[in-house]
Amino acid sequence: MSRAVTQSIRRLGMASLVLAISAVVLEVLAIAVGGGGAWGLATTLAWFVIALFVISIAVGLAAILTGNGRRWGIFAVALGILANPLVLVWLFSLLRGLS
Repeated sequence: MSRAVTQSIRRLGMASLVLAISAVVLEVLAIAVGGGGAWGLATTLAWFVIALFVISIAVGLAAILTGNGRRWGIFAVALGILANPLVLVWLFSLLRGLS
């Protein structure tokens, strides 16, 4: 394998982490937009956030399984799971039930 291809593959984990961080930023933006009353735009942004998290988790898992950027892939998968809007709704519902 050529050196350029090897370096490109090693960046797989970093790419997954960048996607996950981008999803978190977009999620914060969606919450701010929703707080301003633009529910339609906030809903659209939320769907993009979910899609970005799914993609970042898939790419992170590929990085973990292939060993190319494994450490970054682990962080991306963890962030993708913990900050996913669907998981946050479930977690907040669980915490509300405990209080």
